[in-house]
Amino acid sequence: MRKLSKKIILVSTLLIITILILAGCSSATTPSSSQSSSASTAAVNTIGNTPGNLVNGGSVAQQGDWFYYINYSDNLYLYKNRTDGTGRTKLNSDKSWYVNVVGDWIYYINNSDNGYLYKIRTDGTGKTKLNGDQSYEHINVVGDWIYYANFSDKDYLYKIRTDGTGETKLNNDKSQSINVVG
Repeated sequence: MRKLSKKIILVSTLLIITILILAGCSSATTPSSSQSSSASTAAVNTIGNTPGNLVNGGSVAQQGDWFYYINYSDNLYLYKNRTDGTGRTKLNSDKSWYVNVVGDWIYYINNSDNGYLYKIRTDGTGKTKLNGDQSYEHINVVGDWIYYANFSDKDYLYKIRTDGTGETKLNNDKSQSINVVG
């Protein structure tokens, strides 16, 4: 078990380093006065995370100049950091999984609260439990919808709006590794 924990920490560290390196390799531009003064408007996600990362626990998601990640060295709590390595901030004290970032919100599974679906603002305020379904894993945020395997209902596929309304059962089949496109 101890060997597995060390491997998880090593893989997480390598993932974060890779993201930082890739972010550093992108071309940096400074907006001219004719461009929009709000850089964050151009960098807003409509899909919360990549399919490959979600299949592996959704431990990191990027939006604009920030990446949001599960800190394996601090009880799986949610943190954010700028891609230049500055601004490290702890956002919650929840054991978090399947991080998805869309707009001003981070959506995640809260394993400190039995695997329920939560959201929190990207500044760490406004933590909200979205429903009474245990999800545990496999969530995918696309636009205004969250798709998830409902552990409370045999892992059947459900969707719910990002504000917690409109919960809809989509099938009667066990669903895992959800990948919603569009």
